[in-house]
Amino acid sequence: MDESFEPVPGARRRAFPISLSPMLLQIRKEPFTQEGWIFEPKLDGMRCIAYVEDGIARLYSKSNREITSTFPMLADELRAQPTSVYDGEIVCHNDHGYVSFERL
Repeated sequence: MDESFEPVPGARRRAFPISLSPMLLQIRKEPFTQEGWIFEPKLDGMRCIAYVEDGIARLYSKSNREITSTFPMLADELRAQPTSVYDGEIVCHNDHGYVSFERL
């Protein structure tokens, strides 16, 4: 673990995870706010969990299929990060700046 980071309050040190499930969209009838929650817009892309450990980046789809070779440039960029896990959406933009699943 990179000791140069400030500890997150309440965080506990654990073994690096082998597999995690991504956070997925939840449909609500009404919008809401709640302290401690972070919201993001729905983007039309590919959900991904990225594991970075000891300079090695591995990318997995939401069905836990390895997709590192599908996105080598993303894996290369992530290799420089400290040991971490990222959960996010991989998206591609069209020539007009809009998210385009077809270009992905």
